[in-house]
Amino acid sequence: MDAILIGIAVLILIIAIIISLLYKIPGLIYSLLMAFSFVISLLLIKSSNLGFSTETYSALIIGICWPLLNLVDFNNHIKHLIQQKFSYKNALRISLNKTIVNQGMFYLLMIFISLVFMYFGKNNISIFGFNLILITFSCLLISYILFAAMMYML
Repeated sequence: MDAILIGIAVLILIIAIIISLLYKIPGLIYSLLMAFSFVISLLLIKSSNLGFSTETYSALIIGICWPLLNLVDFNNHIKHLIQQKFSYKNALRISLNKTIVNQGMFYLLMIFISLVFMYFGKNNISIFGFNLILITFSCLLISYILFAAMMYML
């Protein structure tokens, strides 16, 4: 069990290094928050008393790596607006507003998928859905803290 968690942590570390190199400061911030979300997810799963299984590990990987798509979309939108001669501050503000809406839809989709797995799945698939919904809530909390902090700084 511990070896698999260490493997997942190493996978997250490798992804964090790649993100930090590609996206500089936003990537570094996202990497730190991804690690923090991983720890919160582990605490939530441990407190649910379901134990760690293959479904838990797959939910951890999906729940932690999926929000990476939002970061890529955010950075691509900023680059697009800067190429259209927007100032960096305006491009950041517009991208943040767009990304907050996209993240809301993204997390609603993840919660819906988790609920489908929970209610219509049998045994292991139901546990996967329950773990995915716990991890989704931790990622949702962390990502909205990030975007609230970024909006506050503007």
